[in-house]
Amino acid sequence: MGLTGWGDLNYLRRLSQVIDAYPFVLSAWAMRPAAGAQDATMLSVGTAGSEVHRGEVRLHSSFVVNGTTYNGTTFEGATASGTASASVWFHAYGEFLGIASRAASLNGTGRGTAATSITAAASNSVHVGRRLNSWWYATGGLAEMSLWNGTGMTDPNRASLGTKLSGGQNPLNINIEAGQPWTGLLVAYWPLTNTSDLADASGNGHDLSTVGTITNHASHPTIDAFTGGAPSPYHRVGYRLF
Repeated sequence: MGLTGWGDLNYLRRLSQVIDAYPFVLSAWAMRPAAGAQDATMLSVGTAGSEVHRGEVRLHSSFVVNGTTYNGTTFEGATASGTASASVWFHAYGEFLGIASRAASLNGTGRGTAATSITAAASNSVHVGRRLNSWWYATGGLAEMSLWNGTGMTDPNRASLGTKLSGGQNPLNINIEAGQPWTGLLVAYWPLTNTSDLADASGNGHDLSTVGTITNHASHPTIDAFTGGAPSPYHRVGYRLF
C-alpha cells in the first residue's frame, strides 16, 4: 500500500544530501481526498527546517501540479496543465534543469515551464509529504517516489522518462534499460508500499526515516514488477515483487 496520515508532524525525511546539482528530475505518485484544498508538498529537495528548496513537486490548492524552487525570497513554480482528480492515483513529474529552468507534468502530459532565475542554497535533505509550512493531505496517499540525475538528457528524453514513469513502469527496470539516456541515472527510489518500506530500492543507500506517525493507505498505484531486465506482463498493486 501507499502511505497516509501526513501532516506538520507526520512525514518522511532523509537528513543528508541526496542530489543537489542541476539537472535533476523528481517523480511522485499521489492521491488527494475529495474534500479540502491546500498547497500540498509531495517530494522536496532542499534545506532542512526551512522553506528553501532546490526543487519540489507539489499540488497547488487549485489541484494543478507545480515544480517549484524557492531561495527564501523568490518563489516560482512551473505549472502543468490539467488538474489532479480526487480519490485516484495520479503521477506528478518535476524537472529542475538549472537556476532559470524548471518544468512540471501531470500523468505524463501537459508540460508547463518556468524560467525565472532563482539561486537556492545547496540542499541538505529530502522530505516526503512535508516541507516547512506545507504538507500533504492527512487522508491522502503518497507512494513510488524516485529521483533521477538528468545529466545528458534532452527535453524529449525527459518527456520519454516521464511517460514511462507515469505509465507505471518500475524505476528499477527503466534504470537498467540498455543504451538509453536515463540508463544508470536513478539516484533514489522509495516504493513506500508500507510503513516499514523506507529503504532506498535503488541500492544507493538513501533510506528514509519517519517523523511522527504514518500509516498504510488502502491502495497503491499499479507499478510493474522488477524483472531484472526480462520482459514481464505482470503488475503489482500495493506490494513489492522484488
